Amino acid sequence: MNTAHVRAAVVAVLLTIAALVVTTSSASAQPTSARTYAEGGGLRVGATIDGHDVGSASSSQPIRLVPDDTVSVAVMTTNTSARPVDIGQIDLRGRVLGMDFFVYSVGTDVTLAPGTTQVIRYRLHLVGLAGQATGLMSSQLVVRTPGGAALATVATVTDVRGSLFSVYGLFGLALAILTLLALVDTAVRVARHRLPRNRWRRGLYVMISGIGVGLLSGFAVSVLRLAAPGATVWVCSVIVCAAVFFTLGYLAPVQRTRRDDAEENIDDLDNIDDLDDIDGFVDDGTASPAPATVLGRAVLDRGSSDSSRDIGSL
Repeated sequence: MNTAHVRAAVVAVLLTIAALVVTTSSASAQPTSARTYAEGGGLRVGATIDGHDVGSASSSQPIRLVPDDTVSVAVMTTNTSARPVDIGQIDLRGRVLGMDFFVYSVGTDVTLAPGTTQVIRYRLHLVGLAGQATGLMSSQLVVRTPGGAALATVATVTDVRGSLFSVYGLFGLALAILTLLALVDTAVRVARHRLPRNRWRRGLYVMISGIGVGLLSGFAVSVLRLAAPGATVWVCSVIVCAAVFFTLGYLAPVQRTRRDDAEENIDDLDNIDDLDDIDGFVDDGTASPAPATVLGRAVLDRGSSDSSRDIGSL
């Protein structure tokens, strides 16, 4: 392995570490104020779960959710518009890559007059949470109208104490198996020198493993409770890992075979024949004799002159 390949490998490792650092730091950045509110649809909303402010939760101080426990929820709502606002439903949901892994909804029948404030209190039984998710997750508390339209959303981070064999856990395990298979297949092809000869195809082939590594890194920091990556962080992690693996595949050396040398020699011969054909034409488009024909005529002319000289001497 030459210096260029060593340098490429080092860069790949550094970029992968940088992706994990960005994943952790970006997901950990959350508001730290004493009370965080969300506004939308003419409504100002704040909430607490078991006395912990929902909006200021972070990866270091998440909202803890234990399966089959009951938590006390208080939602503070203020109508900041000039018309009445109807509240028909409050959702608590955990989302990863745009997919809901747990949702708990409570129906309400509240109408807020303009400028009024009301606190909606209820107890939420977390039944079935063990089979839905586990680890740190980006979550939302959503206040909706009776028709289901979202009025305001409070972003938060939850620490779900579920099972690894939950829906989210099985999603990660399947992702790990597919990524491992892709890495093993790539390693076998590298060892047997069976990667595509074309650099771009080789880079795209290896990039598939990079996509799996990027997704798996986001899942790992979530389940290990290092951070709660949002959708943007997941996408950035996948892009960085895919770019690193594509570069490694593009720069990966491919062992030359006798067949490659033979094909290259045939290509060289074809190029020589093409040059001979080009040399057989002059700039004005008229054909001129080939070099071999000119040489043959020169030999014949020389032979004729020698014969004439011999006859003259006789």
